Amino acid sequence: METALLLVASESKRLDSGPDPLTVMVRFLVGIAVVFLAMWLLYRWAKHSSLGEYEGPGLRLVSRLALSRSAQVAVVEIGGRMFLVGAGDSTVTPIAELYDTEEMAAELESQAATAAARAEAQGREAVKRPFGQVLAKISRKAVASETMAAGKPSGKPGGKPGGKPGGTTVGKLRTPPGATPGQEIVSRSKPVTRPRPEPVEPASISEAQMDALAAQIAAEFGGRPGLGGAS
Repeated sequence: METALLLVASESKRLDSGPDPLTVMVRFLVGIAVVFLAMWLLYRWAKHSSLGEYEGPGLRLVSRLALSRSAQVAVVEIGGRMFLVGAGDSTVTPIAELYDTEEMAAELESQAATAAARAEAQGREAVKRPFGQVLAKISRKAVASETMAAGKPSGKPGGKPGGKPGGTTVGKLRTPPGATPGQEIVSRSKPVTRPRPEPVEPASISEAQMDALAAQIAAEFGGRPGLGGAS
């Protein structure tokens, strides 16, 4: 009887000594934290590999701006020259070459410092390259310079904006520079006509040739020559 009671007591203790609920909860939370940490590290790695900076021999990615999930514009420095390119899923399209490289580099550095200070004051992560503002500023400068260049005269005396020497125009006829008004250059608009070929008369056949041809026909078909074949 005592042995049976001891067995029942030991079995009840074994059933009561199950896993602690607190331990199970801690293990669950640790597993969730590990999964989220792995996802965050994978996201950082993917972002760095696709949108990060790259430097190679003679090539440096200055800055880039993502326009959509698969489209972006970037400033690339190659051998001291900067180019603005557009990149997609499988294509890279050159847009323009940027000539004010020193000014643009200084502008990028100043904008980056300002953005970093503002982000630090607001408790956010600083943007490395505020590319959109710099690109808009450079684009406005490029448009202004092209407008000023188009409005300037060529500066060549007696010439046209294209650099061609000017001449005197008389009615619809133009005289070359240094020529008198009477020496006009007349453009001929008449089509060039070619002489017709002379008709070729057929060669005459002599009587002897006719006799020889008749004899040949007679020999082929087993007959006798006709007109010139004689008796």
